[in-house]
Amino acid sequence: MVSVYNEKLSMIQRSGKFLHGLWGFPSIQVPLCASDYIGEVTHAYTHFKLICKVYVYEELDKEQNNYFTSKEIRKLAISKVDDKILKLYLDTISSNNY
Repeated sequence: MVSVYNEKLSMIQRSGKFLHGLWGFPSIQVPLCASDYIGEVTHAYTHFKLICKVYVYEELDKEQNNYFTSKEIRKLAISKVDDKILKLYLDTISSNNY
């Protein structure tokens, strides 16, 4: 889920064993009727393949402290799958589909 607040994207720094320390888009629970589906990204890891359906959620209130512009995100250490999600989001907003 790509959460957007004031034209900035919500990111979290992962603390679990998988992708520890990397920044990524949070998995949040939002009713599908409150978000817009923008597409799907896939990524193959050594032992499994990840398929992510990507939705955009416009936040009305600031829900956390870590919001970044796409330019700021490019400076963060992010995973390949989060990079693919960012690219999908940027391609979607630049083509005015969102």
